[in-house]
Parts: sequence; C-alpha cells; structure tokens
Amino acid sequence: MTSDRPQHSPLQEDWIADFAHDLRQGMALLIGMVEQLAQNTPGLDPKALRPIQQQALAMSRKLDWLLDLGRGAESGPEFNWVNVDIQPLLDHMFQLFQPLADSKDLVLTRKGRGAACVCQVDAQILETVLSNLLMNAIQHSKGGGTIELGCETLEMDGTSWGMVTVRDEGPGIPLNQLSKIFDRYFVSKHRQSPSGGVWGEGRGLGLAIAKDLTEKMEGRLEVYSEEGKGTEFRVLLKQVEEASSEPEEFMEDTLESSTFRKSEGLPLLLLIDDDEAYVRLLADALKDEYSVVLSTSGRRGLHLARELIPDAIICDVFMKDLDGFRVLRALRQDDLTSHIPTIMLSARVEMKNRIAGLEGGADAYLNKPVNMRELRVRLRKLLELRQLLQNHYNRVAGSAFPGEEETVTLPHRQQEEQAFLQGLRNIVEEKMTDENFSVEDLCKAARLSYIQLYRKLKALTDRSPSQYIRWVRLNKARYLLKYTGKRVSEVANEVGFSDPGYFTRVFREEFGLTPSTLKA
Repeated sequence: MTSDRPQHSPLQEDWIADFAHDLRQGMALLIGMVEQLAQNTPGLDPKALRPIQQQALAMSRKLDWLLDLGRGAESGPEFNWVNVDIQPLLDHMFQLFQPLADSKDLVLTRKGRGAACVCQVDAQILETVLSNLLMNAIQHSKGGGTIELGCETLEMDGTSWGMVTVRDEGPGIPLNQLSKIFDRYFVSKHRQSPSGGVWGEGRGLGLAIAKDLTEKMEGRLEVYSEEGKGTEFRVLLKQVEEASSEPEEFMEDTLESSTFRKSEGLPLLLLIDDDEAYVRLLADALKDEYSVVLSTSGRRGLHLARELIPDAIICDVFMKDLDGFRVLRALRQDDLTSHIPTIMLSARVEMKNRIAGLEGGADAYLNKPVNMRELRVRLRKLLELRQLLQNHYNRVAGSAFPGEEETVTLPHRQQEEQAFLQGLRNIVEEKMTDENFSVEDLCKAARLSYIQLYRKLKALTDRSPSQYIRWVRLNKARYLLKYTGKRVSEVANEVGFSDPGYFTRVFREEFGLTPSTLKA
C-alpha cells in the first residue's frame, strides 16, 4: 500500500533532525532558566511560571515528533491513551488563552462547565487540537468580539459523544470554501483585517493538523460557518463510562479567594467603573448595606466576578479597556456568572444604548449621575427577585422524579441556571450510596473552587454545598419512601446514611415529618 505521507530525501531527513535537535536544545535551556527563576527570585510565586513551563514541555514533545519524522518514522506521534474527564483540560485552555484574547481586545468565555465528560483521548494531543482551534479563532476575530469555548454531551448514530466547541464572531467562511478549510496549505483570502491584510500569519496547516489528530483519536472535527456571523468548530470525541485515571491538574486559579473579606450577613456587591473617584463614591454610599468589592478595570472586574460570584454587579458602560456591554455579554455567557443581577450605569442617555444594555441581559440601566435612592431600591428588588427564583429552583428540583415533574417554561437565562443545578444534582446522585462523598468531591467533580461553588449555590438555592448534598439525598429518600415498598433502613442506606437515627432526625428537620410517617 502506498503511503500518502510526503517522501523525504536523506538530505531532507537529516536537515529536519538537525533543526529539531537544535530547537529542542534551546527549549531545554528555556525550561532550565524558568526553573532557576522560580527558585532564585525572592517573592516570586512559582505558580506564575507554570504556564511557561507547561508550554515549554509541550513544545519539547512536539519536537520529539519532528525528530521521529526526521528519522523516517511513518506512524506519527505515539498516543498515550487514557479515559479521562476532559473538562479540566478545557479549563486549562481557557486560562491559557485568556491573556492572549485580552491582548487582542477579545473576550474569551467558557460554557458547559457542568457534569464530567469522560472520553478516551491523549490529553497532550487534544491540547494541540484545541490550541490550533483557539489560535485560529483569535487570529480571525476583530477586536471587540467574543470567542466561546464550550462542552456538552450528545447522542448521535447510537454513540455517546463529548463535543467541544470553539465559536467566534469573525467574518465567517464562504460556502464554496468550507470543503477546503481542512486542506493543508489552504488559506482563505476572505478573512481580512480592518487594514485589508489577511489576519495573522497562518500557513494553512493548523486546521489540517487539528483534523488529522482528531481523527487519529477516532473523533470528528466539523465546521459550521455563516458569512458575516462567525464560525464554530466542533470536536466530537467518543465518550466512555468512567475515567481510568485522575484528571491532570493543569493550572490553579490565578486569583486567590482571600482578595476580599465579606462583612458578615451583607450581600456581596461588585462595582466596576474606570472612574476611580466615582466608583469610590458609590462604594462609600453603599458600604453599610453591602460588602463592596471595587474594580477600576472592565477586564479585572470580569475576572473578579468569575472568582467571587457576587450577589449583584453594578457596571459602567463606557470603559477604556473593556466596555460594559462586553463585560455584560461575557457574564451572561459564563455558567458561573450567568445568574448575577447586573445594573448598568452610563453618562450617555441615548435610548439606543439603554435598549442595547437591556437586550444584552442587564437587569436595569440607569443614567449617571445616579439617583442613590433609586439605585438602592433597584438593588433591593433584584435581590428579592433572586429569592423568588431560589424558591422556584428548590421546588422544581425537589419534584424532579417520575410522576412529580413540574413543567414550567422559563426564560433562556433561567433555563441555563436550572441546567447547571441539574448537572450538580447528577453528580451527587451518581455517588448517592457513598456516605463519604464530600463537598471537596463535589467541587472536584464540578471543577469549581469551594468559594465559586458556595456562592453559586447560595445564589441559586440559598444552600451551602454541604446542605445541597444532604438536600439531594433527602429528596431521593422522600421519593423512595413514597413510591416504593422499601423499609426506612434500606432507603437510608441507599441514599448514603449509615445511621438510621441520624437519617430520621435530618429527614424530619427538612420535611417536618418522620420517614415512617411518610411511608405509612
């Protein structure tokens, strides 16, 4: 059988090997210098250098592939197959590419952080695929746009798939070029920069490499595009039942949860405005009613919102680094922050700006200088509305068993919040019989820090993570007692309570009656 791989002359093979060797030597020096810098620089947090070290090691591996090619290897890179939850890798890619997106005046968002998505992959190969897709999206997006990295699961052709999506708002790809987009060395001249040149310095290899590597993992890489509206790439990977190894710890949060101290009993309010004098004026006026965190940068404010999950946000519209409309759009597109009530402020009173803000998901749009009495009322009413939504989510989730479903049509924003809670519920129910399943386990499975999970759950259900786990267990017990003939002790064991007496006590605290009374 004739190979499609290009044949290299001995001279070419020697040149490839020599070139790769020299690059690898330089990479080894870089890794060594980074390690020295981490060890010998007083006050430098070694975690700050981890992305450089990880990328240098990944480049070393790619150079090994190039050396194999230089030696005449036909099989390409060796694959290290593992059954692994790919969500931590996506979180890693999100954090890795966020600074580059920021530098290009783009907003990178992360969707689908819900339940685990376990696939058989080579993690380093998948990272290469996603790097090419994210770099492609950044190169072909104009400043001011949004790029979305998402994950979901689906059934197709009788197979369970994990689907990773990379969506941009670039110029799109003409229909007559879609069939060529994965061809090696094909560069679409349609994608033009504002100055008329082709975006980036691509050579038509990135997408071809991504498709080839995806197919070697028995996956599929698909593209959907519409001129003038953007492009979406979908990486489909076959799902497996359970992970064969623990997910790699790629990166830790860059923001420490100690960046704020919450006043006991007060809602947490995030103020974002690049007018430092004005934002401090607002903070001083609201400090007795709220625990206030300030940001004089749109980008920093967005990062703080993702880290702290405040109870409410007040955001200025016109800021220099990242305007309020883009902050709002990023908040609404992120699973962690989609629920947060947000008030937009602006000194510009044009109706088109007000409509744009409200259509973008703002809960209120107020003019500067803001009337403080009106602002206080708006904040209070938004938090009261959040309480009504908490009651709804608790009621719906508590009736999510066969024969008890509550059918309610919710706006899209609330549907996403309900889907987030359902993902958490699925995680707990999968471990229902394990009485040792802990908050730490839930955080790990959901890929959230404790403070993120705590604040998101408190906002949606008014329950802490430990209370939420117990609540899911007890609602399952209530259903089993009501609709099955199982004994109380059997039900207690089935939902993770080894002590029937403790089970009876917490059941009565939750529902106001004993398990035996309900069973009767």
